[in-house]
Amino acid sequence: MFPAEAALVVVVALDEQRLDDVRWEPALNGGPFPHVYGSLPWTAVVGVYPVDGAAYIDDALPTE
Repeated sequence: MFPAEAALVVVVALDEQRLDDVRWEPALNGGPFPHVYGSLPWTAVVGVYPVDGAAYIDDALPTE
């Protein structure tokens, strides 16, 4: 178990084409945010990115 200050964040990248029902709805900041309203099959997972903490998400993800 990780201490709270060292909690591991895992970002999972999904292929939208492999999902049954994705709806892009407004987020709190006004931008679009994807919501999955169907099954989430393992075959839709195209990347898994462990991150040291939420503050480092942008640094841990690939740019393309």
